Amino acid sequence: MKPILTCTVITNKATFQNKSQTARAYSRKNRIYTFRRFLLDTFPRLSRTVNCNDGRDDPPPIVLDVAGGKGSLSFLLQHVDGYESVVVDPVPNNYRSIVRSIEFLARNPAVRRERAVEGWEGHQPLAALLPRLMKRAQIDTTETAAAWTEEENLSFFPPASHLKLYFDNALVEAVREYVTQSKIDEQTAFHDWSVFFHSASARISFNGTRNNHNIISDPHRALHTIMVADLLVGFHPDQATEPIVDLAIYLGKPFAIVPCCVFPREFPNRLLLRDTFDSMGGSALEEKKVRKYEDLVCYLKLKHKKMRACDLEFNEIGEKTARRTVLYMTPEDF
Repeated sequence: MKPILTCTVITNKATFQNKSQTARAYSRKNRIYTFRRFLLDTFPRLSRTVNCNDGRDDPPPIVLDVAGGKGSLSFLLQHVDGYESVVVDPVPNNYRSIVRSIEFLARNPAVRRERAVEGWEGHQPLAALLPRLMKRAQIDTTETAAAWTEEENLSFFPPASHLKLYFDNALVEAVREYVTQSKIDEQTAFHDWSVFFHSASARISFNGTRNNHNIISDPHRALHTIMVADLLVGFHPDQATEPIVDLAIYLGKPFAIVPCCVFPREFPNRLLLRDTFDSMGGSALEEKKVRKYEDLVCYLKLKHKKMRACDLEFNEIGEKTARRTVLYMTPEDF
C-alpha cells in the first residue's frame, strides 16, 4: 500500500505543478492586456475620439508602440479599440499566435466562456474581448471564424504599420535637429532627416521582413507618423526606455512606459545625486550611477516634475517578479 500512496502523491503533485505552470503562463501573457487597460483608463480623451458617434469621419488616434516586438499590444489597440497603432521596432510584426488563439476560442465556445471569467487562474482576456474583436472586424459570428483557415483569419486582421527603426538617442537627436532646422529651412531639414532615416534603416537586416508590406519605408511618412502621433507607449522597452521619455517630453506628447532592464554597463553616464553625511554632521552631494531598477525609475522621473507613476496589477501566481511600475504623462501635464 505504501508504494501506491507514494505514487498517488507524486501524481497529484505533478498535476498541481502543471496547473500552476499553466496559470503562470496565462499571467505572463495577460500582462500586455493589463497595460492596455491602463492606457484606455488613463487617456480617456483618445478613447472618446475612437468611440464618438457624432457622424464625423475623423482619423483614429495614432499610437507609437515602441519596442513592440511581435505587435501584440498594437494588435489589441488596432483591432479591438480602433486606434491606428504603429510598431517601432527592428523586429517584424508577427501575431499569428493571437490569431491561432482566436481560432481556438471560436471553435471551443465552452472554453471561451470559462476563460472569459475574471479572477479565475486560467483567465484569458482575449476570450472576453472576442465578441468585440469580431464586431470590429465585421465578422458575423465566432462560428464563421472557426471555419476559416489561419491565412483567411489573418486577412481580417492586417498587421499594424511597422516603422523599422531602433528607437534610440540617434533618432531623438534627428527629430530635434529637424524641428530646429525646419524653422529656418524646411527643405534642408527634411533632406537631413531623409539621410538619417535611410542610414538608420540600413542598419537593420531585412531578414524576415521582406514580405511585410506594412513597413514604412518612405522618410516623409515616417517623419509625419512620429510628429502627429497622439501617444507614445512602451511595455518593457529595454534600451528604448529613456529615448521614449526624451522624445515625448521634447514634442510635448503624452506617453506611458513600463521600464524593465537597467543596462548599467550600456548606459554608464546615467547618474543620480544623493546626500552624503560626514562624521561632523556635514552633508554633500555625491554622484551615484544608475545600477538598480529603483534608481532607473527615479532617474527617469527627474526628467519632468509632473511625471506620474503607479504600479500595474498583473494578478500573477506566486512571487511577483515582473517589473510593473508605469511612468506616464497625460496631455494635461504639459
